[in-house]
Amino acid sequence: MNADRPSATALIVAAGLTALAHDRQLGRFVAPAAAAFGARAIEAGPGTLRQLLPQIERRAFRLALSTVERAILPGILLHYALRKRAIEDSVR
Repeated sequence: MNADRPSATALIVAAGLTALAHDRQLGRFVAPAAAAFGARAIEAGPGTLRQLLPQIERRAFRLALSTVERAILPGILLHYALRKRAIEDSVR
C-alpha cells in the first residue's frame, strides 16, 4: 500500500459504488457522498482506472458490468454499499 494513493481494493470498491449509484433500484443504497468520494478516488488512481470513470456514465457499460458481476460474484456491489452504510451508521 502506498500512502499517496488508494489501494487496489479501495479502487475496486470505489468503482463499484460509483457504478451502483447510477442504478435506478439499488443506487439508493449508495450515499451521495460515497459516490462522489468514489469518483475522486478513481480520478486519483492509475491512468487505466481514470479512463474507466467516463465509461461508468454510460448505461451500456453499467449493464455489461452488471452482467459480469452476476456471473462472477452476484450481489457484491450491493454488499459493498450496504456494508459501507452499516459502518457509517455505526460510527454516527
